[in-house]
Amino acid sequence: MRNLQLLTGINQEIENFLNFKGQRRLQPYLPFIASHSYGLETDLLEHEDYYEYKINVPGFSREDISLEVKDGVLIVGAHKLSSGASTAQEDNSNATASPALAKPASRVLYNERKELNLIRHYRLAEDMNLEQVKAQLNDGVLSISISKVVPQPPASTKINIE
Repeated sequence: MRNLQLLTGINQEIENFLNFKGQRRLQPYLPFIASHSYGLETDLLEHEDYYEYKINVPGFSREDISLEVKDGVLIVGAHKLSSGASTAQEDNSNATASPALAKPASRVLYNERKELNLIRHYRLAEDMNLEQVKAQLNDGVLSISISKVVPQPPASTKINIE
């Protein structure tokens, strides 16, 4: 609990510094420090017409990863069962599907690969178009592309002289 309070305080100090120095452009890209999880290391790239998050998710499949946008925050979650739990589930599913395919039950003798639950929150910038988001998983790297909102030129109004 003390560590969470410390990290929250550090996050507040960073936000105060960025607000004070007038560097508001960087602030939306800073993740919430208190919600950082080991294993979801991230790069954020700005391209001409879109932003791209590159997140390390080694060993996770598409089914293990969840993506959600809520209140201007991108939430990335990754959940994986331990190897012992997945082996037992696979054995049970094969046995019920067809007795001919059933393998003899295996027994886990040693298990260091425990269940993993990782989550990370990213504050999204105001110029991100949340209607155009694409995600790809390739070689343990999750790439999330978010289009930029095309800025509209200010509307001009002709004023008649009386």
